[in-house]
Formats: sequence, structure tokens, C-alpha cells
Amino acid sequence: MMTIYIFYQGYWVLPVAGFMVGYVTNWIALKLIFEPIDPVDLGCYKLQGLFLKRQNEVASEYAKIVTQEILSSKNILQELVRGPSSDELVDILYRHVRSACDDQAGVYTPLIQIAIGVDTYSKIKDVIADRIFQNLPEVITHLEPYADEALDLENTLREKLQQLSSLEFEELLHPIFKVTIYYFIILLLFYFFQKKKNKIQFN
Repeated sequence: MMTIYIFYQGYWVLPVAGFMVGYVTNWIALKLIFEPIDPVDLGCYKLQGLFLKRQNEVASEYAKIVTQEILSSKNILQELVRGPSSDELVDILYRHVRSACDDQAGVYTPLIQIAIGVDTYSKIKDVIADRIFQNLPEVITHLEPYADEALDLENTLREKLQQLSSLEFEELLHPIFKVTIYYFIILLLFYFFQKKKNKIQFN
């Protein structure tokens, strides 16, 4: 490609060269990382894909990244409060708050309803539930350490990943790396085309 570029400096030469080099590098890297799936005994050395050979260490790092960046207790709790299912949480919260108010009032519930009216008593319970829900995003942050300890997602995920067979582990990780590297190649090509386009416009 360098020889071609010396004699013909077309705008497509460098991007195509970058794609070809990236594709070959990607292919070699994936082969080294994931193949062979099962260990091949070569006498003094066992040949296996680098990630599969270090499955326990890779599983630990993968579990740590996933639980810290994606499935963290903070993200899970925030999703409960602000996500698509938050309406269900509101319904559950209101039911429990209203029930808790009745439990606290106990045998005096009928007297309270007579004294202030059934509608007023119901509105008071709604106001209490509203106040609790408004402060929930702030209050819920104090639950994160407890949620981390109770869910124990990192250790659970790590143990499950370490228990996978080499083939199952490869089927889990291989697509992730393949897609990520292809995205990188596409972004690299986009960068070269934009750079060349800007150069042409400037000239």
C-alpha cells in the first residue's frame, strides 16, 4: 500500500490500507486470545487461547468491571427510582406507607377518621407517601453499601464465570471483543475520511 501511495495518492489508499491492516491485526489478535479453545499438549508447553488459559483472572476482572460500571448497586437502585419500572415502585411504596399509617393508628383509626374525616385521613397518608418518595433518591444512596453486601454481585458473577467450560467462556467473550475491535476499525476509517475531506475543502 505504501508503494501504491507513492505513485498514486488517492484519498482511498490510506483508509483502505488502514482497514486491511486493522482487519488482519484483529484476526491475529482474536486467534491468539481465543484459540485453541481446549489446551493442546505440546510436551513442554500447553497451547491455549490467552484469555482461556487465564480464565480465572479474566473472570475476576470482567466481574469487577461489570459490577462497578454496569450492574453496580448504585445503578440498580437509581434504575428502580427513575427507570421505566418506577411507577410500580411508587404503587408499592404508597400501599406500604398507607398500611403502615393504619398499623400505627391501630385501634384508634376509626376515631381519627371520625375526628378529621375519612378523606382528610386518606390525604394525610398520601402526603406522607409523597414526602418519602421525594426524598427517596437521596435516602436510597445510604442503601448502596448494604445492597453491595447483600447482593454480592461481583463474587457471584466471578464464581459463575470461573465455572464455565472453556467453550462457554469463549462464546461469552468472543463476540464482545469482535464487535469492539470492528467499531475501532470503523472509527479509524471515519477519521481518515474526515481528515482527507477537510484537507480537500481547505485546498
